[in-house]
Amino acid sequence: MSDLIYNSGLVRPNSGGQLLVDSATLISLAMADQLNLLLQAGREVVITSTIQSEAASNISYPIDSKIATWISTNQGHGVTVDFGSSYPPAVPGSHNGELSIGIYTASHSNYDLRVVSGDAAWINDGSGTGGVPELR
Repeated sequence: MSDLIYNSGLVRPNSGGQLLVDSATLISLAMADQLNLLLQAGREVVITSTIQSEAASNISYPIDSKIATWISTNQGHGVTVDFGSSYPPAVPGSHNGELSIGIYTASHSNYDLRVVSGDAAWINDGSGTGGVPELR
């Protein structure tokens, strides 16, 4: 799995940049016990507060608990949770997590950003209601 990340253009060893992840990415990596792969990309991992709520809000679930612990352990050491005031609340099935990533990318357009999302339809959405403009 690490070869996939290293060969994908996501890696920038010691050169900065940010890596935004959605809840599906966090959940998938947590299920595989591979959350630390995100830290190996050489980028600051940014998780919006909406994504954090989607992926780690119910710590009675083992995966949510694993994600919450990983975020807490690594916050300030490669992981940042961004609490943007304009982020929508986490609502199951709403794509609000992806919307929060879109808001972050729009307000940080001068940063070197990469987005990892399991929702390819949203990323490529050309309707103006979602998606990451730089990837359309």
